[in-house]
Amino acid sequence: MSVFIKRMAFKSSIVKKGWNAKQLADHVPMDYVYLNKIINSKANPSDLMAIKISNALEVDVSEVFEIKEKV
Repeated sequence: MSVFIKRMAFKSSIVKKGWNAKQLADHVPMDYVYLNKIINSKANPSDLMAIKISNALEVDVSEVFEIKEKV
């Protein structure tokens, strides 16, 4: 599977929590640099990391990530 960020929905979810990217990274927990790469579409998270990020944001994974089957 490939996981891609839905940037606007992702950023909106962070704002709704009242957090910035650094605070989200602390809550996941994950490396802040890696999170920035995900936000800027320079890296795609694993399925597990997408779930952890979504759980920290308290949203369904499908709201902030698009998951595609590899063909």
